[in-house]
Amino acid sequence: MAFRVVTLRLPQLIRAGLAVLGILIVALLCFLFFRPSPEVPSASAELYYPGLYTASVQFGAQTVCVEVVMNESGIQSVSYQIPAEVSEVYPLVAETSADIEEQVRAGKDPASTPTDSASQDTASYLLRAIEAARDKSLR
Repeated sequence: MAFRVVTLRLPQLIRAGLAVLGILIVALLCFLFFRPSPEVPSASAELYYPGLYTASVQFGAQTVCVEVVMNESGIQSVSYQIPAEVSEVYPLVAETSADIEEQVRAGKDPASTPTDSASQDTASYLLRAIEAARDKSLR
């Protein structure tokens, strides 16, 4: 067996190293700019993890628990655990929560619930709690 001895000089090594480095940089840039982008689901096709999600809202010193049942496409039902103390001090809570539940049963978005000026603040508190529970279920 015969062995060949190859002698390389420093300028040749530097040129070869720069050529390899240039090829790697071009390949990396081509990969970054020309790769197929992952599909982003549209906002109308939001998917949820089905289940029961809860959120709470404070009315004075008392807490109202909001339970939201989700399926894969959206809110299925909304229910509330309203302490008696809250109903006595804030009478609009029960009325407003019933209106929101009715809207959800009818298949409408709870945020589009029409409210009168007297229960507008109460509805906004309850709707924020529903949105917080819904956000927990996003995929």
